[in-house]
Amino acid sequence: MFAISPARQTLLLALLALAVLFPGIWQATGLAGKDEFFLGLRTPMEMIAGHHWLVPFLDEAPRIRKPPLLYWMGRASFEAFGASLVSARMIGIAFATLLIVSTAGIARRLSGKPLTGWIAGGILLGCLGIATEGRRFMLDVPVAALSTAAFWTFLLWLDLRRFYWLTATTLLLVAGFLVKGPIVALVFGGGCLALLLTG
Repeated sequence: MFAISPARQTLLLALLALAVLFPGIWQATGLAGKDEFFLGLRTPMEMIAGHHWLVPFLDEAPRIRKPPLLYWMGRASFEAFGASLVSARMIGIAFATLLIVSTAGIARRLSGKPLTGWIAGGILLGCLGIATEGRRFMLDVPVAALSTAAFWTFLLWLDLRRFYWLTATTLLLVAGFLVKGPIVALVFGGGCLALLLTG
């Protein structure tokens, strides 16, 4: 079971994460928070109502305290699937899934053992923070997922020296910056610093 290809392990972990996180996200009585409702969900709805694409709006004023990528994604999802908890929260679940498979990929790469990837992905999937925050339309899990995925693709670039892995790293860092600003560089930089210190 554990001696499968890295690509298949990634796919199976992604499917497991979706199976665990997706059920119940449509329930109004599910895990929520005031920030998700008052900031996360309302911002894309107000963008649609005011015909705003580039600058997120909230309470008829530009919401420029945070970068706009998640709100752009929320608006696109609402436009495509209708304004609902599912169409917003499936974005959060997609990022939580990316975080889980990226963590497993890093663990597998650094240990050289597929079993370590399974364990790392399973531990993260079993964490209370993923069970709660991974189902919500908020900023923290997406920026963690993008930072982790950037570090994973950077490790792949170090191994394979393929230009597309370095391009993926750059695009993931840019996307992370557009979700929550420079914190993505701090998280990614911590991994790079650890690599430098350990050789």
